[in-house]
Amino acid sequence: MREVSDDFLLNMAEVSAALIGLFMVGVFFFADTGFRRLDQACGIVEPYFRASTRIVLVLYALPLGLSLSLVALEPVWSQVLFALLSLMLLAANLDTAARIRAVARVRLAQTGGPEAGRRPTGRPGR
Repeated sequence: MREVSDDFLLNMAEVSAALIGLFMVGVFFFADTGFRRLDQACGIVEPYFRASTRIVLVLYALPLGLSLSLVALEPVWSQVLFALLSLMLLAANLDTAARIRAVARVRLAQTGGPEAGRRPTGRPGR
């Protein structure tokens, strides 16, 4: 494996931290104010949006945490950190999938079921 300098890893951590900061500003200042404009849909959309925010934060934590751990710790701790962050990402994706299903169920209930938005085909029995 090719050696990577500590300066490169620290620069990657700086870029990752800047991305996390920009993402946090975008989520909490722009998107959160948009939730106030939603009346009925806020309860449906907000949990899904927060779950997807968690996914992005874990994805940004991967290069930040791994870069810093490769500089400061032994390689085995970087591998442990990678495994933990991967498990967190998997859990966040599963949670988001569950929230999407909940949103779909609510939407189907509001529209009257899966057949409500379809046009009749003109064929009997379908």
